[in-house]
Amino acid sequence: GTHSRDSEQPGESLSFAPPIRAAPKDSPLPADSAGTLSMKIWTISRLLIAGFAALLVVVAALSVGFFYSLSQIDHRVNSIVSDDLPGLVISNQALDQALNYRVLTLKHILSEDPAEMQAINAECDAIARKTVANLEAYEKSIDDPVDRELFSRIRPALNAYRDVAKQMRALDAQGRPEEAIALMRSTA
Repeated sequence: GTHSRDSEQPGESLSFAPPIRAAPKDSPLPADSAGTLSMKIWTISRLLIAGFAALLVVVAALSVGFFYSLSQIDHRVNSIVSDDLPGLVISNQALDQALNYRVLTLKHILSEDPAEMQAINAECDAIARKTVANLEAYEKSIDDPVDRELFSRIRPALNAYRDVAKQMRALDAQGRPEEAIALMRSTA
């Protein structure tokens, strides 16, 4: 039936806690005089042992989480050191060489000495070979499909620029620097 506060007897209380079952006779857990399990009669040493055991379990769980996180960090650092940084160095070298190529082309346009123009052409060819070699080395280090797709656009752009730069230097060598400058302004 139903229980109401008015029907309670003095000294009687409502309890919703499950009953504590009796401990088996051969149980190592302490039991009170009625045979029920109770922490009330545990000795200080058992309470300390239980407390330290619980603490050790928490520390062990935190250690596992820490070492897992540490292994993830180690994996990311290795990825940066073995993949990202070498690719960044190689791509920066290629960019530096491309800029030097452009400066030499402009220097060619400014020069009036045929011997200097010839030396600049040779230096441009050497830089172009180094740039292509660096780009090939960089291509081997690409693992990401998006990076590979972006990289596939570099070589055609570099070849197109080299063709225009050769045309500019040829126009300049023919004594037509104004046309070389106009070509540079229209294609740069």
